[in-house]
Amino acid sequence: MSRRDEGKADTRDRVARAARALFEARGFAGTTVRMIADAAGVGTGTVLFHFGSKVDLLVLCWAEEIEAAIVGQLATMPMGPVEAQIAHIFRGFYAVYGARPDLARVYVQQLLVTPADRAGPYDAVTAAFIAQLAGLVATAPLRPEADPAVLARAVFGLYVLDLATYLRDPVPPDEAAARLEREVAALLRPCVVGAPESETVTATSLGVA
Repeated sequence: MSRRDEGKADTRDRVARAARALFEARGFAGTTVRMIADAAGVGTGTVLFHFGSKVDLLVLCWAEEIEAAIVGQLATMPMGPVEAQIAHIFRGFYAVYGARPDLARVYVQQLLVTPADRAGPYDAVTAAFIAQLAGLVATAPLRPEADPAVLARAVFGLYVLDLATYLRDPVPPDEAAARLEREVAALLRPCVVGAPESETVTATSLGVA
């Protein structure tokens, strides 16, 4: 990396750290680009040049936290059935959201209206994570026709639905993860070898061709 590139990376890091600290202390609405710039020791133009907007900074900071949660949960993966392992990973997500529920609600609201070309950090983390989920799902004794990639997306969809409930009425992360584990188990059950034949019709909507 050239000295110029190192300088840009350092500036981006300082701006991101300043934004994260201000979002934590003052909330999203109470933080301005000028505040972020002043805290990072740069001009407002520099902030906008590197990140585009305050929303872009929020998406980046949150995506980095989720990515760190994924790494941490994978490093402490317990032995057990795949649904328990999946729930263990998502427990880290619930912990991140539960630590700052007000900021989390703003993040989710902003993400829903953020154009695709500005949601890159979130999309990249999500795509990589769903691929990891597919690999985890594939370790289960699935029926030959079951598609782990489709099932992984279905699992993530369950999490998104649960997250909406969680943000409206937060519960301890362990409780949220236990609920998701039960739902994932029900989702995967018709798709595993040995499931009753009567359940295979349901499996069609869960990733089985």
